Amino acid sequence: MPPTFSADTAKVVAERFATADAASVEGPIQYDQWIVHQHFDAFRPFYRVRMNDAASTDLYVSTRTGQVLQRTRGTERVWNWCGAVLHWIYFTPLRKSWSAWNQTVWWLSLAALLASVAGTWLGIHRFLKTRASGRSAWSPFRGWMRWHHVIGLFASVIVLVWMFSGWLSMDHGRLFSKGVVAADRASRFQGMRLDAVARAIPRGFMGHVESATEVTFGAVAGQAFISAQGGLSNPPRVYWLNSPDLPPTAAVPPSLILRGLTTAWPAERLAQSAPVSTPDFYAVAESLDNTAVPFEVGMTRPMRVYVDGITGRLLVVMDTSRRAYAWVYYALHTFNFPLFLSFTTLRTVVVLVLLLIGLTFSGTGVVLGFQKLRRSFAR
Repeated sequence: MPPTFSADTAKVVAERFATADAASVEGPIQYDQWIVHQHFDAFRPFYRVRMNDAASTDLYVSTRTGQVLQRTRGTERVWNWCGAVLHWIYFTPLRKSWSAWNQTVWWLSLAALLASVAGTWLGIHRFLKTRASGRSAWSPFRGWMRWHHVIGLFASVIVLVWMFSGWLSMDHGRLFSKGVVAADRASRFQGMRLDAVARAIPRGFMGHVESATEVTFGAVAGQAFISAQGGLSNPPRVYWLNSPDLPPTAAVPPSLILRGLTTAWPAERLAQSAPVSTPDFYAVAESLDNTAVPFEVGMTRPMRVYVDGITGRLLVVMDTSRRAYAWVYYALHTFNFPLFLSFTTLRTVVVLVLLLIGLTFSGTGVVLGFQKLRRSFAR
């Protein structure tokens, strides 16, 4: 597919976005290290615009939409090579195939987890064998091996929980549901197609929409609207196309969302979740912002459905499986348990202590590894 926008247009877009001059424009390019994620697929290829600034900023402008969809700085690129790229095995030749990357990381993580389980069992076995022999010592070893063994009897729990929950981050529907809303339910919830929403816009209506950085067409229960967000510090606004003379509202009314949900889940009982004073654990686990509104769906097999109160989009379905996933992956891996959501300083202290224990245990293993290599080379 040929580019919709030229390199000259991308240069102008980047300069206006950054309020700085561009030094060079490369592309179109399909992939590089910083646009390898699959959520960029619908916008490929890109122009990579290097800005003339001290931070060596690169802006990635979509050749299809003209949007700036990625920004990287020189220091960010260096640190990400040391962090995210290594941690997630995010090397471009592998990562640009989501399926190949997904399988590779899942199986490697599982192998590492099983190896850690085996090592933990050996450590416990040696401890029990020492005690069974009548000795009061924690470990039969000496030196660094003793430190590794004794610390590992405690730190192995932390390491295994972290590795297990990290492995589950690559689940992607293998063991737990993905929380995705079925297409037929989403269609019934909207009550009309988005192209019909676009055709419902009266002539000259867009002139009434105030300045915004994001404009979205939507529908709930057959009611078409335009949502506008951002721009000049304006609050979000919802403009109703069925009644263009009505003033915009701050959000989609919950009563209308309930009508849409009733159409999507006709056999279920529905209610809006009661507001709570503490952060919503499941919303935090799904990285939802404060525009997400929860609704309870069903009685025999209850679910929590989150709807964007501004755009009217169905965001995620928290069924029993997805709720369990939030606990065994997100809570265990990040330690963002409901208690800690309101006490972030306490969480930080606990996490730092656990990381220090894990680091100490890993450090003794590194020392033992170097000692083993030195003896092997000496022989």
